[in-house]
Amino acid sequence: MITKQLNKSFTASHTLMLAVFVSAMLLGRPARSQADVVLSSRWFHPKDDRDTLSTIKIAKAFNVTRIDWMYCNNKTQLQQLQQLNIPYSLAINPQTPDSAGYTTAKTRILDINGNPLVAPWMKKWKVKNPYWGCVNNPLFKETFYTQTKNIVDLGAYGVFVDDARFNDHAAEWGGCYCDYCMTAFNKYLESKNESLSGASNYREFLKTSGANAGSPLVAQLKKEFRQFQSQSVVNFLTTWKADLSAYAKRPFKFLTNNYNGNWDSPIYKVFDGGIAEIPSNKELTTGKIGGIVKKATAFGKTQVFSYASDNMTANAKFIIQAYLAGSAAIIPWDALVSSNVENNYSQRYYANTDQYLKLFDFISGHPGLFKNTISTKEAAALNLASSSEYITELRRDKTGTYLFICAPDSIRQAGDISSPVTFKNISGAPLSMFDDITPCRIMKSDNGNWNVNTAFAILKIKPR
Repeated sequence: MITKQLNKSFTASHTLMLAVFVSAMLLGRPARSQADVVLSSRWFHPKDDRDTLSTIKIAKAFNVTRIDWMYCNNKTQLQQLQQLNIPYSLAINPQTPDSAGYTTAKTRILDINGNPLVAPWMKKWKVKNPYWGCVNNPLFKETFYTQTKNIVDLGAYGVFVDDARFNDHAAEWGGCYCDYCMTAFNKYLESKNESLSGASNYREFLKTSGANAGSPLVAQLKKEFRQFQSQSVVNFLTTWKADLSAYAKRPFKFLTNNYNGNWDSPIYKVFDGGIAEIPSNKELTTGKIGGIVKKATAFGKTQVFSYASDNMTANAKFIIQAYLAGSAAIIPWDALVSSNVENNYSQRYYANTDQYLKLFDFISGHPGLFKNTISTKEAAALNLASSSEYITELRRDKTGTYLFICAPDSIRQAGDISSPVTFKNISGAPLSMFDDITPCRIMKSDNGNWNVNTAFAILKIKPR
């Protein structure tokens, strides 16, 4: 598969707009703090002598608290993380190979004609192992258990199951109709006192000329089959989780990617936490992100976010929103931002360290700021209202009071950017309670100028 590597460097089209403010206290690197700073190096870099990327370099630069969702079974590479005391979760997916090193058909999801099934978005990928394993197949169960026990043995703090829906997902694109699924579905129907009108199994029922696609019976059985496959995945994961926990003999976490922050599926509820992949065309406010976090918390789960964008402004805004909502956003490095199935093409984003370093330093150094909201009385005095366009959050910790804002028309610069700036008006609300605001550069273009499109600010304000 062709992968385009992005190392974005933003040039300024305008020079007078102040893009991102932050406290002048950011001059030094903070020590490890309570705030989560999460890296998802999908593969350990460098992969080979030609690879100029470095997982260790990025982990050190951002002082990460953990690494999640990484495919790696190299003990020497993992020892480098252990020496830095960086916990890591290691990934596995439905395409995990069997003992022969391939996704052979005998352990895989099959279509109605007995052919191994490939996910629609993977049909043109040039990969060695394209076929998904079937959770009702005992041979795949043995493979999956063996591979995840190896993850435990590699010192991971948890396992990350990439695409955890397995058969439930495959039911949307033609599977699984293997003998194991057909036998299990027969038993499922028997438990509900339902039958297949004389057919030996569901596969043969659908192939029979009398199985009218528009009949109520076909529609009902299709619904039942989908529910059966979903429950099969839940049963598989629940038993596996219990067995692997017993094997680990230590606290061990089970994580997955819950797209868009979905916790409604019973499959996701098997896991201890999720990484919500958010597409760049989906606008989320702090409140909406907070709603996802609140639902996760209600289920006793942890929730982290990954934003599919290579735009620095959009990433900065989303990162702050995630932290203000009481969660965390993954550092935008080794992140999938777009793909083209027809042309066998995907694009991953590797941000330059300088673009986000001070932002995450600020987050890491001010954990209390993202856990506690300021008093209602003080917030009301500013008369600030949140929307999809504006982040107008007021927070305070022991280091000071900070205002988070995102909107180009609401940011007014007075005087030189290196000196304290007084904002007369923000979003139509006079700053009657506050005097000086101390800015500090956090993101800038190559020529040192501010980009007018990077209209995001963290302002430290000093009460009068």
